[in-house]
Formats: sequence, C-alpha cells, structure tokens
Amino acid sequence: MDLTKSFPRSPKATIAGVTMAARAADKGRASAAGTLGEYNYDCPM
Repeated sequence: MDLTKSFPRSPKATIAGVTMAARAADKGRASAAGTLGEYNYDCPM
C-alpha cells in the first residue's frame, strides 16, 4: 500500500471484529515498503 498516494482504511473498519486492525495493517505494509508518507506508524496505543 502506498500511503503517499492514497489513504489507509478507516479506523472503524474491522478485521475479525477488531477495530483499527485494518488501518494498522495498511500502515504496517506501507512502512515495510517505505511508502508511509506523512503517516506516523509509532502509535503509543
């Protein structure tokens, strides 16, 4: 996922009933690919 060109999924999107998991996965994939853009992956949650 290239977050310099599109947005991650909504924080309300769910994976197996878990909110924020889809968004975190999108950010993790973008971070691994080096295309995180201005999104900060180091969330203290």
